[in-house]
Amino acid sequence: MPAPAGYLVALRTALVAKLNADPYFASLVPQGVAYRPTRAPVDLPAVVFRDSGVRADNVVPLHDRALYFDVFAVDLDTCEALATIVNGLLDNQALTLPGDQAQVAYMSLRGDEDQADYDADVVRKMLTYRLLVYDFSGPDPWKAP
Repeated sequence: MPAPAGYLVALRTALVAKLNADPYFASLVPQGVAYRPTRAPVDLPAVVFRDSGVRADNVVPLHDRALYFDVFAVDLDTCEALATIVNGLLDNQALTLPGDQAQVAYMSLRGDEDQADYDADVVRKMLTYRLLVYDFSGPDPWKAP
C-alpha cells in the first residue's frame, strides 16, 4: 500500500519540519513536535498539535484550516518561551509545503490561552492558528467533468 498523500500530509510534514529545524526549539524539545498526541508518556517540555478545517470555496480548491498547538512544561517560564518560539516561527510566516500539490496562502495566530491544570504539576499553553491552504492535487475546477 502506498504512503498517504495529499495536501494535509504535506501541511503536517512542513509544520513538523519547520519547528524541528529551528535550533532553539530543538534544544528545548529534543524529541521534537508531535502530531496528534496519544496517551503515551512524553518527556517535558513537549509540543503537540492537531488540525481541523473545511473546504472554504466550492469552486476554488481553498481550505480553511485551524491548527491547535499545546505546549506543556513543568514551569510557566519554559512554557511561555516555547510558545514564543512556536509563534515566531508560524505567525504571519511563510510555510513551504513539499512537492507542488498545495500552497499555504495565509497563516496567523487566532488564539493564545493559558490553561490552568490544578491537579497536575504541568503548565499548558494553547495556541490556535488559522490557515488558508490551496489544494492543487484534485481535479481542475475550471474544466467540465
